[in-house]
Amino acid sequence: MPATIFLESGTDATQDLTFYSSTGGTIASATDQARTGTRSLRLSSGSPDTAAFVLRAGVLADAGRRISVGVMFSAIPPVSATTFLQILDTSAAGVWSAALTTGGLISNRPLGATAVNGTRVIGINTWSRITVSYTITNTTTFRFDVFVDGVLDSSATGGTLTRTGSDRLGLRMSVGFGANQNIWFDDIYIDDGSDYTDPGNIRVTAKRPNANGTTNGYTTQIGVGGSGYGTGH
Repeated sequence: MPATIFLESGTDATQDLTFYSSTGGTIASATDQARTGTRSLRLSSGSPDTAAFVLRAGVLADAGRRISVGVMFSAIPPVSATTFLQILDTSAAGVWSAALTTGGLISNRPLGATAVNGTRVIGINTWSRITVSYTITNTTTFRFDVFVDGVLDSSATGGTLTRTGSDRLGLRMSVGFGANQNIWFDDIYIDDGSDYTDPGNIRVTAKRPNANGTTNGYTTQIGVGGSGYGTGH
C-alpha cells in the first residue's frame, strides 16, 4: 500500500500558502472556484501576461511517486503549449513538466527526452483531475504516465533526460496563457506509489469549526481581527 507523502486542500485548511516552500507572481487562496471544500489555489497571469508559481520541496523522489491534482483553466493557450505542472530537482531545475497545448491536450514532457501528447481534450472552466505516475532509474531509463480523470492519457519513456533527482512539486501559471487568465488547483495529493497507476479520485478537504459549541465552546477570539473563518475563534 503506497504511503501518503503530501496532502493539500487547495488552501481550505490554512487560507494561505503555508504548505508551500516558495512562491512567485499573483497567487490567492480563492473562493470563486473549488473542486472540494470552499477554496482553491488560484494562480493568475495579470496584465501583461506574467508567470506565477508555488513549489513544495522534499515531496518527490526518483524511486516513484503518484501526483494527483485537480486543475481548472480559464483559457486554452493561444500560441503554444504552456506549462502548468512541474517535477523539479533540489535546485528547482526541471525534470519533467505537463503543458496544455493549443488544442487542449496534455503534453507529457520529460525534460530533454521525447514529449508525448495525450488525446483527451481538456475543457476550460471545468475541473479535471491530472495524475502523473513515474519512476526514474537513470537518464535513459524512466517512465512518466499521465492520467486524465483516472484514464491513462499518455506514457513517456523515450530519449534521454537532461537530469534526474526529482525533489519538488511545481504548480505554475506560465507565460503563454494570455493576460488576465487563471489556473485553479485543488485536491493536491502525492504518494510513493511506483506501479504506474492512478490513485483514484482523491478529495482533500479541511474540517474546521465554524461556530462555538453549546458546551466547552471556544470563546477566545484569535488575534485582533479573528481567524477570518466562522466566528473568528
